Amino acid sequence: MSSETLIVPVNPGLFCNKLIVCTVYSILSVKYNKSISFSNYGEDYLPYLFEFLDKEKLDIVDSPLSNWQAIPQEILDLGCKNTEYLQCSGTAKLFAENLHLVFKDEVINQEPIDGIFVHMRLGDIDEKYRQGRDYYDLALQRIPNYRNMKRYVTSSELHSETVKSFAKEFDFEIYKGGREETLKFGSRFTNKILSQGTYSWFMGMLGSSNNIIYPAFYEDKIWHDPTLYEPTGWHCLYYRN
Repeated sequence: MSSETLIVPVNPGLFCNKLIVCTVYSILSVKYNKSISFSNYGEDYLPYLFEFLDKEKLDIVDSPLSNWQAIPQEILDLGCKNTEYLQCSGTAKLFAENLHLVFKDEVINQEPIDGIFVHMRLGDIDEKYRQGRDYYDLALQRIPNYRNMKRYVTSSELHSETVKSFAKEFDFEIYKGGREETLKFGSRFTNKILSQGTYSWFMGMLGSSNNIIYPAFYEDKIWHDPTLYEPTGWHCLYYRN
């Protein structure tokens, strides 16, 4: 396998951690006119990655599973301290400027929905890293006339008391779609209230960028590079007194 092929490595993270890495390698393969190999990925992930990545925009080749590749210079040039997850401002900038090169047009160009979509990350992360109702309640108050808009809230823990109480108090519909469907649907909204993590981050990167609110990274709630959350126009909310 020549250096003209980028072999996408597999990190141990969840779906969107893998989607970030696959997208970064895909963008760089197009920008630098290289082929790309996803041979390290099995059927557990590959079909779902290609709900977003467009095979027709990529020069995909096979590579032996034993083939090892040093971290390409193009990856190092992003400036990410952690080259396994690639979560840094260099990645955010690369996505903002180049996502159209590798994502399906129907994913990028969805019709915007005038309303609010709230994503609460709860069950798949240690409690000390989660945002509580104080953040979501305050973020909602930053959206004028929110009661006159379509309103949805979702989470991997749809039956949690946090989700149910928020939905009841502010008259939100609880959205119950699958992982990929929810990501695409939530990205269409003109107002997005995000939690921390790559699933929320992707929801912000895709679709409407009219009003995107995300929680401040306090020292006791940081587990990845917070500069990932700094695309132009996003609003950081400091929710502690």
